[in-house]
Amino acid sequence: MNTETEALSPREVERIQNAIKLSQRPTLDQLAHLETVPALWTDKRTRRNGDLAEHVLHGYTPYYDREFYKWRDQPIRLMEIGLNVGASIKLWLEYFTQADIVGVDIAPFESKVGLFDPNRFNFLQGDQMDVNFWNEVKSKYPKGFDIIIDDGAHSSGAIQTSFACMWGAVKPGGYYVIEDIGECWNNPASHTPGYPTQVEHAKSLAAVALEGGLDIEEIHVSKELVMIKKRL
Repeated sequence: MNTETEALSPREVERIQNAIKLSQRPTLDQLAHLETVPALWTDKRTRRNGDLAEHVLHGYTPYYDREFYKWRDQPIRLMEIGLNVGASIKLWLEYFTQADIVGVDIAPFESKVGLFDPNRFNFLQGDQMDVNFWNEVKSKYPKGFDIIIDDGAHSSGAIQTSFACMWGAVKPGGYYVIEDIGECWNNPASHTPGYPTQVEHAKSLAAVALEGGLDIEEIHVSKELVMIKKRL
């Protein structure tokens, strides 16, 4: 007779069963690979056998899964800057089952990957370099954001203006993510006059974190990705 099993309460059994179900759910990277048309892929996914070399696959999803998995079924608010065809928005809506997703782009947006639930997705058109636009965003969402992802213009000025305006809108324990830093570094045309380069900006944030400034709890840096977590 298994006395340990008999000692479990119905609540504990349910908790274990739910944990098993959660462990069997697709990862963010698995969800990202469900799209079969290359033009509609999100570039956040990792490279797999059969993916052509010319397709840009940054491989951010494992890092996101590690940090964001805890919020899969929580009513969080996520903003992504830079929408392209909408593949990343589709991914976030599928991954975060209860999330409110806000998309920002300088150009009018039309999804190429299907319609999005208007109760869970809202599009805002604006320029990353426009401080007044960001002030309007903060007025519209006074409770802030759990996650902000900058996959927008990639220019040093746009990255730094957006961060300066929106870091304060990240909730305690939340994340501000800057994608494609390496790609920017290799493109001199993306260096805005009067601003440090993207990599220099990332280094300065690391220095601030080491000094305990800006309520930064930690910074994760990997190839082309900077993920900044705000202190609770």
